[in-house]
Amino acid sequence: MREIKFRGKAMEDFETSHETIQKGEWVYGYYAWYNGSPNIITRLCAEGGGVCSGLVDCIIRVDINTVGQLIGSLDKNEKEIYDRDILKYDRFLCWSREKGEQRKEYIGVVKYASAGFWCPPIKKGTGMLSLDFEKSVVIGNVDDNENLLEGESNG
Repeated sequence: MREIKFRGKAMEDFETSHETIQKGEWVYGYYAWYNGSPNIITRLCAEGGGVCSGLVDCIIRVDINTVGQLIGSLDKNEKEIYDRDILKYDRFLCWSREKGEQRKEYIGVVKYASAGFWCPPIKKGTGMLSLDFEKSVVIGNVDDNENLLEGESNG
């Protein structure tokens, strides 16, 4: 069974007695709509005395435009893959005696659609990425690495 986990960027600073999350920092945990805004519920270390010491669940408001779900797969470097990650994928095309093995590199953005995750390519006409996420490499995400998307529009 895959782990259900989300991430999003904090909308404001959040502090406990032992940990600090700054505005714009990634927060990982459960997604919840609370008090009219999107939030990630995460566990942070806090000292409150008595039964409130140790790990406590904290509700941190996040930017809805940055929220992405863990897809349940790791890339070939064993890094977690989330919705909105940018992947690089090297795929075997064919083999010929004259040219040997021919491969093609694809870059795509992970998206959720119709009850599943897929990774359409950024460049127009480059085909569809295989759903074999374990052979891909996370090279960034659409929120922190817009430069990876420049000039690559699927238009």
